[in-house]
Amino acid sequence: MTAAPLPLPPGTPTDDDTDWIGLADELTPAKSLARVDATATRVVSQIAVVGTLITAGGLVASATLLHPGLTRWLVVAAAALAVAAVVIALACQVLSVSQLHTHDLVEVQDWYRIRVSRRAWWLRVATWLIVAAGVVGGTAAVWALALPTTPGPEVTLSRVAVPATATAPASSTVTVHATVHGVPDDGAAAVRVSSGDTVLATAAATPASDGTASLELIASADATSPVTIEVTAPGARCAGTVASDGSAGVVVCHR
Repeated sequence: MTAAPLPLPPGTPTDDDTDWIGLADELTPAKSLARVDATATRVVSQIAVVGTLITAGGLVASATLLHPGLTRWLVVAAAALAVAAVVIALACQVLSVSQLHTHDLVEVQDWYRIRVSRRAWWLRVATWLIVAAGVVGGTAAVWALALPTTPGPEVTLSRVAVPATATAPASSTVTVHATVHGVPDDGAAAVRVSSGDTVLATAAATPASDGTASLELIASADATSPVTIEVTAPGARCAGTVASDGSAGVVVCHR
């Protein structure tokens, strides 16, 4: 922490000697403490770099990274490492207040020694945590890019009003088109149309040779009640609603 005077070689100092003397002046306690504080700020700012590595510069979508499996656990580990590093760096920046007798050189040395050595040790830990977070996050991104991606389910809904007749009240016709990719050979995709607790219609289909299952289901419903649809397959599920006016709600799919 405290820089001892650099012994000068005999004779006239050379340019190299002058350079080394200048570098020795940079190792004073005050400048060392300033560098420690700058390191703490730099560690906090590097969390954005970890985020960039996790998404491979935007090449990997967040939804892909959060799919269940190894990639998700790598992302969680990278985030935990980065958070731990930032917490340590922020703790090193906490302002401390103490009484100091500046005329007592031993006390001044102890004050600088404690603040420089203790903070420097914790900041080394924080820096290595950030490095580990970058490595783990980058591995998650590379793993996600290397794995084959399966498109999500494709679902379209429509509801057409059927006017009342002399023999039948007004009603509506609900049509569901669903295409599910990545269905295993021994699996199937299914569609269910419901109104409240009443199941109006169901359908199921096995996949083609490319693992794609396509379904179309037409169901009859009354004219006023909202209709709920559900599409399920191994590793995929979609749900949505169709209001009585025919406007389709948001279909949410999970894989």
